[in-house]
Amino acid sequence: MSTWEAYFSERVAEARGDEVNMLRRKALLNGSVNSFLQITPKIALFATLVTFVLQGNKLDPETVRLRILTPYTLLRLRGSAS
Repeated sequence: MSTWEAYFSERVAEARGDEVNMLRRKALLNGSVNSFLQITPKIALFATLVTFVLQGNKLDPETVRLRILTPYTLLRLRGSAS
């Protein structure tokens, strides 16, 4: 191998290593954001139920379906349409 070939191979290997590290960071960030987006509605629904009960309201299936889940369903459908 010529002198310039060894130098060039080292530079290419270094650039590839940097690229792999950047792709790993991007994948980690993407996974974190997707996880956050998946769990946020569930946390909001749980917080709504807890607040509803702490305010002294009775929690039964009909109340949950009509007062709590219906608005969330409408918001979810409206959000997916845009």
